[in-house]
Amino acid sequence: PHVQAVYLHVVAYNDAAIRLYEAMRFLQINRFDAFYQLHGRPYASFLYALYLHHGRPPWKLRLRNFLGWAGGASWRQWMLSALSALWRGDSPGNKATADGRGTLAEPSEVP
Repeated sequence: PHVQAVYLHVVAYNDAAIRLYEAMRFLQINRFDAFYQLHGRPYASFLYALYLHHGRPPWKLRLRNFLGWAGGASWRQWMLSALSALWRGDSPGNKATADGRGTLAEPSEVP
C-alpha cells in the first residue's frame, strides 16, 4: 500500500509556512475558526493536503474547486457572488478569499 495523502494544519497568520506549503503543491482544503488556543487567544487554522501516488481529493472538494467556490463560503454566498459576477460580467471565482468572507487579521506579535 502507498500513502495517498499527507495532511497538515497551519495557523492562519503563518504566511511563510503557507507560501512554502503552496509552493510544494499542497492544496488548501478548509479553514477552521478558533482551531488553536495560543497564549489564551483563539487563532484560525487552514487544513492542507498533498495527494500522492494517484491519490485524489474527495469529490466535494473537486466540485467546489471546479465551481470556483471558496472554502468557507456557503452555497447562498457562492450563488450571490456568481449572480453578481454575471451582472458585472466577470468570473465568479476571481473575487473570493480563502475563507469566503475576507482576510484574516494578523496578530501584531507572533506568540
